[in-house]
Amino acid sequence: DLLPPAQYVVPLATDSQRPASVRVQALRLVSPSDPALTPAFFDSLWATADKGLRIEALRSWQGGKTGEIAERLLQLPQDSQIDRSLRLESILILSDLAAREAAGGPTRTLLARLLSSDDREISIEALRALRGVSQPDESLKEAVTKLTEQVARTTGEPSDLVREQAAQLALLADLWKLSPAEALRPLLEPRPTNKEEWVYALGRGRGGDPEAGRRAFFHPSGAGCLKCHTMRGRGGR
Repeated sequence: DLLPPAQYVVPLATDSQRPASVRVQALRLVSPSDPALTPAFFDSLWATADKGLRIEALRSWQGGKTGEIAERLLQLPQDSQIDRSLRLESILILSDLAAREAAGGPTRTLLARLLSSDDREISIEALRALRGVSQPDESLKEAVTKLTEQVARTTGEPSDLVREQAAQLALLADLWKLSPAEALRPLLEPRPTNKEEWVYALGRGRGGDPEAGRRAFFHPSGAGCLKCHTMRGRGGR
């Protein structure tokens, strides 16, 4: 049979009568450039309220059509009514929008605001998303500097999240050629030197965080794991 795969999987992905598990598997096989990936289709997947379908929708559009649903994506990190992991996942996808956006654009403005979130994981994901911005505007630099000063004032034994926040701030300061905050140094852990130390550092001693690991795998401004490796049907081969 010489029919292209899309003619098999797109009908499965778009069929609202199919089980969510079937649609999830089909979505993973749809090309990121397929014309079936329209804003209306994204809305229909999001309307199911199925967490699995929502995550796969985000990852499908992340492949190249984020600009077409930009307005929707900007609302998700601010929506306290949706699953927190979906909010974190949506921040990841904003990285591509921020990288292509002009200074003072809505994505950069939102990420700058998320940096000061009381939820440190949201702040950390916003820092990671900003790594894709090679030419930061002054408002972004000011937001990062302000957060650096705040984190540097941490007293007592720092939590794992505070250390991670400090590490992401230091990385961003290096990328943007900002003056490093000496006060952050006590919060930064030494670079691991062997496998055991890497495993501990990546899991922060907690045995790992699968959802955080998946976000790192798919992050457009990260190590690029998905270019060569595959996770749940997505990535390189």
